[in-house]
Order: sequence, then structure tokens, then C-alpha cells
Amino acid sequence: MSQPLSYEDKDMVFLITSRTIASRLWFINNKILESMILSYLAKYVFMYGAVIYGFILMGNHYHLLIKFPNMNRAKFMRSFNAMVAKLVAEYVPNFDQGKLWARRYSFQAVPRPEDVLHWFQYLTLNPVSSGICKDPANYASYNSYEDSIN
Repeated sequence: MSQPLSYEDKDMVFLITSRTIASRLWFINNKILESMILSYLAKYVFMYGAVIYGFILMGNHYHLLIKFPNMNRAKFMRSFNAMVAKLVAEYVPNFDQGKLWARRYSFQAVPRPEDVLHWFQYLTLNPVSSGICKDPANYASYNSYEDSIN
């Protein structure tokens, strides 16, 4: 199966999703792993000059709302997803050292400010709509909701 057409746009915000293979729950109940993922996310945002609008780490995937003014999305994603895979191998005791990601990350353009707001709300409410918690403030893993209200 062919990959969808990839494109860059320095002014476009993208919604990016990466899922684990077989939807395995590698990202739950591991604050050290979560902290390391967030540290590397911050590092790569700085290194690649990206602008982050939102991020949520769910049990088997993450969503990232982000802009790449330097038009380097592919390099950023290659670096970030490779590092997350290394971190899971290091900090998840029962990880079988196999492949982490189910497939290439998916992305879609978020063209208008109201669309950015819509997808930010989707990110922050994802744990609620998934039935994990009743209030995004009570979500146990990282959700940029807390950062946005602080």
C-alpha cells in the first residue's frame, strides 16, 4: 500500500498521531517514561524550531498539534519517534524490544485558527471521550490541558 502524499508548509499547523503496534499500552503508569518523553519533546521542539499547540500521551498513542516553520516535520518525527522507541525499550520492563510503532505516523493539516481550537479541545477531552476519566484535570498521564490553564 502506498503512503499518502507528504507535504510541508511553514505556516500550517498539523495534527499528528502515532500509535503503538497492536495498540499495546506501553505509555501507562510510568511517570519516569512520561517525563523522559516530555523532555525529549521539548528538546526536539527547540532543536527543530517547531511551535507546539498541544500534546497528549494516551496509553497506546499520542496526539501532537504542532507547526514546523522550518519545514522539517519529517526530520522532527523521525527523531522524536525513534527516541520514544528507545525510551520505551529502556523504561518499560516488559517491552519485548520489538517494533514499537504500528505504522508511519499520520498527520493532517489544521488550516484555520478555529480548527486549531477544535483539535486542541479534542486532545484535551480525549481521556474523557475514551471513558478514562470524567474531567481532563483528573487524567493521570500528560495532557497539555493542565499547561494551558496554568
